[in-house]
Amino acid sequence: MDYQRKTDDVYVLQGRYSDESGWDDILSEDTHKAAKAQLKAYAENEHIPLRIVKKRVKKEVLL
Repeated sequence: MDYQRKTDDVYVLQGRYSDESGWDDILSEDTHKAAKAQLKAYAENEHIPLRIVKKRVKKEVLL
């Protein structure tokens, strides 16, 4: 029996709109490449600090 992961990696683009609110999740992507493309688009239009954070989310069980 092979090992099956119970989580998926998700790349979340976060922005810091104000010092009081901290980092806010803007969107999430399945690949780092897609998240990086979104980061580039946001950086051109929004002049706020941005970052990409990798998170793990539980896989949904399909019955």
